Amino acid sequence: MEASRRLGLGDGGGVRVGLAPYSSADDVDRLLEALARLGR
Repeated sequence: MEASRRLGLGDGGGVRVGLAPYSSADDVDRLLEALARLGR
């Protein structure tokens, strides 16, 4: 919680994402779709 608050996210938290050299374009597309659904 402290890290979230220090980053200005409050108690709502956030999403941590990591990509690697072996992440495919399909992986990125699925990530973007999931993030868009979270924003709704």
